[in-house]
Amino acid sequence: AEVERLGLVLEKGVRRVKAINSAAQPIAGVAKSMLLKVGAYVGKTNLSVVVMDDFKLILGLDFLRDKRTAVLPHVDSLMMMGTKPCVIPTLAGRTGEKNLSAMQFEKGCKRSEPSYLCTFHFDEIEKASGPIPGVIKKLLKEFEDVMPDELPRKLPPKRAVDHKIELVPGTKPPARAPYRMSQPELVELRK
Repeated sequence: AEVERLGLVLEKGVRRVKAINSAAQPIAGVAKSMLLKVGAYVGKTNLSVVVMDDFKLILGLDFLRDKRTAVLPHVDSLMMMGTKPCVIPTLAGRTGEKNLSAMQFEKGCKRSEPSYLCTFHFDEIEKASGPIPGVIKKLLKEFEDVMPDELPRKLPPKRAVDHKIELVPGTKPPARAPYRMSQPELVELRK
């Protein structure tokens, strides 16, 4: 559908593409020297065409290596350091519910111990079911010091003395190897 819509002219390709949880399939062809615009990046590239139902375009590792691209997930962007460096903001798609498989649960369980699973998304809970119950609020209040709301931007300043062990004046620290005892001496000492 996209090939016809974009009017791509395909040349024969011999590569195969393998996606997760599916068999490798041959590509339908290669569209050579196609003009590609991704955010601020504009350039020409070869597009391998393959039947997909999830995505319209995937920027593969070959493309990312060629354009010297760094993926920056913590700031939701790509940084392309090729001939024309640029930063491209990305849109994080909604991942949906995170499910725990039976195998993961089985692996995490110990035979004679009970297992509990609990996940909270408080903003979603409040929207879906109204205000948070008082018992939960009390529990959250009790343990609010465990994790700060926001982490500090930098480390605390270095102290003049990191640590110090106070010694009794005039004593020498032990600089000898520990005294070895025979088995009968050790038994006598433990009495």
